[in-house]
Amino acid sequence: LAAVEFLEIKQPPVAIFENVDGAPWDKMQEYIKGRLDLKHRNDTKAIKDAKKKGDADNELKFSVNEDGRYVAEEIPRQVGIRAGSVIQGYVKAGHDANDVTPLSSKDNSKKGKFITLGQLAKQHKIDLNKDVLVMEKKARYCTRLVKLDTKNYGLPQTRNRKYLFIWRSDDPNDDLGDYFAEIVKHLETPLLYSMDAFLLPPTHDRIRCFREALRSGPGLMVARERSKELDFWDWELSQVKDLPLHLVFREKNGIEEKSRCLTGWDTRGRKLVAPGFWTELVDMWNHRRCDMIDCFGAAAIRDAISR
Repeated sequence: LAAVEFLEIKQPPVAIFENVDGAPWDKMQEYIKGRLDLKHRNDTKAIKDAKKKGDADNELKFSVNEDGRYVAEEIPRQVGIRAGSVIQGYVKAGHDANDVTPLSSKDNSKKGKFITLGQLAKQHKIDLNKDVLVMEKKARYCTRLVKLDTKNYGLPQTRNRKYLFIWRSDDPNDDLGDYFAEIVKHLETPLLYSMDAFLLPPTHDRIRCFREALRSGPGLMVARERSKELDFWDWELSQVKDLPLHLVFREKNGIEEKSRCLTGWDTRGRKLVAPGFWTELVDMWNHRRCDMIDCFGAAAIRDAISR
């Protein structure tokens, strides 16, 4: 929301947002354009930690100001409306997007009181399954969302991302975004080299020298010191200030506390390393680094993302 708020304050003519494929793009676009497609008002898809179905009909609430205009006050997390926004009107199903029917309260007794979206729709005969609610904006924006994969742009990596092209326009039918999509398509570059082409072979002198250093006296000394490390998970022993961050990350991402799928780290230098890892390198890592590797790996497996 900080980036979207930047648009409200600075009002640049053009902007581009980048984020992961699963980000709440639809809600972000509602927020930017000031247009709420009411049939999606309860859609919690891509809303993190949303454990129940949305109920915007009762949870989205407006107040009536002195001018009889509806002001957004209480906004459920699945609705892309900025707090304090004033309703301009609504677009009826099948009508042109520019054909906005003005909306205001004619009942003076409602001033200063809250009214829910459901009550508002009933009072003004708004179809909650077809119409579009339009909010007043200091600057009007249009958006166009484009999905791309880095492997289509010359990078030997599958990394799905979405880019949101945003431009100033008072016409919601403005098709400038189509040209942005064409440019992105035109920039696609065939992949010339695989990831293996950038990796040194195991027999390379640099690899050999590095592994010999890990197995040398100084390397063994470091490994021996690491094996004496106190239990990272025991706060009373380790006193590592970053431990709460690890616990919160695991809880938020649904990773069990003792899930250590890659390093299998334990006290006294014990490890159960996944195939392909250099055991002599893992022996150089302290408990915190091992746990970071395990958290990263578990999150990547959960998301089915090649990282």
